[in-house]
Amino acid sequence: MDFTALHFAIRELHALMRIPTPWICAAGAGLILGLLAPFGTEDTLSLAMRLFYWVFLACLTLFTGSFVNCLMRSFTQRFPPLPHPGGIAVVALVGGAIGAAVLAEVFFMNWLVFGLSPLRRGYTVPIALNTLAISIVVNGLITWVTDQLSQDSGSRAEAAPRPVPALINRLPLDKRGDLISLSVQDHYVEVTTTKGREMVLMRLTDAIREAGGGFQIHRSHWVADGAVTAAQRKSSAAEVTLSDGRALPVSRTYLPVLKEKGLLPR
Repeated sequence: MDFTALHFAIRELHALMRIPTPWICAAGAGLILGLLAPFGTEDTLSLAMRLFYWVFLACLTLFTGSFVNCLMRSFTQRFPPLPHPGGIAVVALVGGAIGAAVLAEVFFMNWLVFGLSPLRRGYTVPIALNTLAISIVVNGLITWVTDQLSQDSGSRAEAAPRPVPALINRLPLDKRGDLISLSVQDHYVEVTTTKGREMVLMRLTDAIREAGGGFQIHRSHWVADGAVTAAQRKSSAAEVTLSDGRALPVSRTYLPVLKEKGLLPR
């Protein structure tokens, strides 16, 4: 078990729990399904039970799907995005994993509520195929829409378009701002932008390569060009203050870099 990936998934899921919109949408979808009563649930459940069944199932599968997606992201960050064939394979893989987890919950819920055994002839295979197919398609659509929104947002944000660092595309939409700094945190790199912070599972050297303009100030820290608002000597080393108010240490090895940038006297 990769406990760093598990920790990352739990942290991401905890952040999702604080956002009401996905849960409101899931509950709304459950209410609609409860009223429409698909798959013969009208004949076996009362209206109140149907509404509870579908709302609970919608929220449960959202929770599980989000957790599996976050867990898989830890292992698929190095793969290219859509429409690259590698990106398509990753979308299918993640969608299939989400579908398998959701399928287990659907089987359990139907066994608990309706007494339907997963081994029942003519029942297991159709539900399995439908669930897996829907999960892969939905995951693909969400991934594609997210990429498109990211590109549109980037193009509207600046009158003169400039290349977006590859590292930015690894971040959630709400964290995709201008880079400020990169810092090592265990096996992760903490990426700080003007819109917040995000932990990315990768090496600092790889993150720096994808970040674009900037410079390293410490074996564990990198800052973007223009992100340093002040610098001062600290004994044999130094310290910089960033545009977001944070202070980061500068090791002696990287003092010449600050002098070349004009941030410290020569």
